[in-house]
Amino acid sequence: MLFLGQADATIDAKQRLAIPSKFRNQHPGTDTEKPMWVAVPWPDGKLIRLYPAPAFMKLAERLDDTLTPDEDTAQRDATFFSLAEMVEADTAGRVRLPKRHLDMVDLSTQVTVLGVRSRLEIRDRESWLAGDGQRFESLPDLVKRIGSKSTG
Repeated sequence: MLFLGQADATIDAKQRLAIPSKFRNQHPGTDTEKPMWVAVPWPDGKLIRLYPAPAFMKLAERLDDTLTPDEDTAQRDATFFSLAEMVEADTAGRVRLPKRHLDMVDLSTQVTVLGVRSRLEIRDRESWLAGDGQRFESLPDLVKRIGSKSTG
């Protein structure tokens, strides 16, 4: 699955986000079960990442697992996976975002949901839109830097 584009949304008073239909319809869940998502707060950019549960499991399995991880790997795993929460979509396609996540990233109720490859990102709408021009202008340099990392 490949999530593309963006859509504006609102987080209601019950901490629910209605997944925009352009993304909701791409979830790999079946008609007989409610779609499950994994929510992970992310400090860089103050956002919440939402992964379809099957995609999250697949990505998590790619990480090396060992009984004796080095200190950095153990810390990353303990922090990242303890912050991750499984959230179930209701029949209206809404997910209840964990209050702890919302508090950690300090999102407003007006958000933009971004399609970012295998995940969605929930970002503050005003902040995201304010940076549109700068992100667009810096895209060529970003692509060059990433390219030089893969060839260097």
